[in-house]
Amino acid sequence: MKLVYIILFSLIPFRFILAQETTEKFFNIDNLVFEIGTIYQLEYIYFNYNSASLMIESKDSLKNVIKFLKENKDLHIEVRSHTDCNHYLSRSSHLTQKRAQSITNFFIENGVPKERLTAKGYEISVPYVIKKTDCEKYKFLTLGLVLSCENINKLESKEEIEIAHMLNRRTKIKIIKHI
Repeated sequence: MKLVYIILFSLIPFRFILAQETTEKFFNIDNLVFEIGTIYQLEYIYFNYNSASLMIESKDSLKNVIKFLKENKDLHIEVRSHTDCNHYLSRSSHLTQKRAQSITNFFIENGVPKERLTAKGYEISVPYVIKKTDCEKYKFLTLGLVLSCENINKLESKEEIEIAHMLNRRTKIKIIKHI
């Protein structure tokens, strides 16, 4: 039996991006269906360069997630942090884990029980896949392109390369179980 959560909010001003293989949908939190195993990309989560310190503007977005978690006390989530290939893999792996833990710690500091949270750094092992919305925004990108280090290095300009790295640096949450 598949567990499904229907969330009916109207007061939370933030969006989740449903992370799927080649499509990306933007949702308001109104009338969303949350299922175990679903992964949502969070918007507006930023870290200082080469650091696990959350930037101030990220905390506002995360406070909305905290509100969601407090209102859905039976969900356990995994905070997933991804990075680009600008760093050596050993450093990247360590940094992504620290970033995921930084977000998890912020949730705990703001009243979400640590038993409901798991932090996982994925470094560049799960590269971003270009979505239709990315192609519309960045004309040089191709739908379905996997932003591996090899593919990023084939881009033509430094600006294109930095945009690709920016897309790889992302934070997601995965609903992993019902407590």
